[in-house]
Amino acid sequence: MTFKEGETITIHCTDKDTDAKATIVDIKEDFLRVLVDGTIAMNLTRKDASSDIFVGNMHGLEFTTIIK
Repeated sequence: MTFKEGETITIHCTDKDTDAKATIVDIKEDFLRVLVDGTIAMNLTRKDASSDIFVGNMHGLEFTTIIK
């Protein structure tokens, strides 16, 4: 599945084991910028080029999402 700007995805907070909806603002090879709940900007990066997992941190919490 390929994602594009403007699409809604789910991000997961690994610290609190909760999910939130986010809208893709920008997506590049190893970089993903989203708006959480339409207002909070967050950057996530792919640490390993062969992985589908993007990881980001905000307010001391870790967030992940899978983009294939």
